[in-house]
Amino acid sequence: AVATVTEPRASLVAAHRGEYTAAVENTIEALDAAAAAGADLVELDVLQTADGGLVVFHDLTLRRLAGDSRTVATSTTAELEDVVLHQGGRTGRIPTLEAFVRRAAELDVVLLVELKTHGGESASYVPDVLEVLRTAGAGREVWVQSISPGLADEVERLAPEIRTGYVVAFARGVRARPLVDFVALEQSSATPSVRARAHAAGLDVLVWTVDQPDAMRSLFRAGVDGIITGGTPDAVRIRDEVTAEDGVAPRLEELVRQWLRR
Repeated sequence: AVATVTEPRASLVAAHRGEYTAAVENTIEALDAAAAAGADLVELDVLQTADGGLVVFHDLTLRRLAGDSRTVATSTTAELEDVVLHQGGRTGRIPTLEAFVRRAAELDVVLLVELKTHGGESASYVPDVLEVLRTAGAGREVWVQSISPGLADEVERLAPEIRTGYVVAFARGVRARPLVDFVALEQSSATPSVRARAHAAGLDVLVWTVDQPDAMRSLFRAGVDGIITGGTPDAVRIRDEVTAEDGVAPRLEELVRQWLRR
């Protein structure tokens, strides 16, 4: 067992929808807070509007954050920018993708862009997103992921320089090497065996949404490539503590825990 313990991979911390413990999710303020907390990546969600615009927003309707029954698919960009969002006693506005990307470039923050769908997207959805990332981001590094494999594959085809990934809610294994660079696995599916198969297939592994400190420490010690979390400050602190650990004892302990969970 001791002989199999290796140095952990350098794990990344991705702020889930920005740092929404300090601001309304997916807003410019949440981006600023995530950067201030030391996130390596800031995850955001992109939807296309009725007039072909691109906004940073997670839900298909405005109900949860604005108490409004309108949908993103049937609202224009200008209408959505006027909406006041409420979350955790804070207020915020829906930003355009261009505004979000420009602010990230100013902060020198790497974005993890999730392409969301409502079913009414135009054929230019992916090319339009890529155009914004290229122009507003001024050529900076960016990651793109989607739960829809076809969208991630389209990004890979049109922009091979971008790191692309599949968001996987339920995984039982990796049968073949996909076209993408990474997989984002839901925490309950990110078992040691699934992670090992993904790594063997040449894929990096991100795990979402990891908010409990014990789970963060376990995954960092196990060598995941990154976690997507709603607790960026805790995740950065724990990642740095794990990186600084001396000797094999903590990693051996984690290895035993992994074996017991199989």
